[in-house]
Amino acid sequence: MAGIEITTTLDGLVGARERLARAVAVISPPLLSESLLVGARVFEHAAREHAPAGPGGYRGDHTEGHLRESITIEPDGPTGFRIGPVDVPYAGVQEHGATITAPSSGYLVITTGDGVRKVSAVTVPAHPYLAPAFADGVGPAFRAVEASLTARLAL
Repeated sequence: MAGIEITTTLDGLVGARERLARAVAVISPPLLSESLLVGARVFEHAAREHAPAGPGGYRGDHTEGHLRESITIEPDGPTGFRIGPVDVPYAGVQEHGATITAPSSGYLVITTGDGVRKVSAVTVPAHPYLAPAFADGVGPAFRAVEASLTARLAL
């Protein structure tokens, strides 16, 4: 992953944490892992929907989509998953913003609508995509996990 970590809690879902804790106590790790993967896919989809489509940082103004397409799910322990971009060095800058300064011996060359400019630093504003995706996805992901567990336990 690209060094971005966002923790999402279930605090906003009344009773969700308790129901999940009770379910976890009686479910085998493989069954739980399969159901949690269903929820992870909801987050993955939300992150891809929120990710900018190309350079420029705004959804929809380019079609390259390297960041969007790099968002994947990786296992993290027997019942956990990490969701985020892989091998995209600018992912953290995109999420959090940054000021990039020139090396002490030179300057940065940037292209603007007015042509090429030499500058000592450039500030890239944050264009969060993971934080809003996870905030929007908590409820749907929990419901997907709950439905998966319910279906698997009913068999």
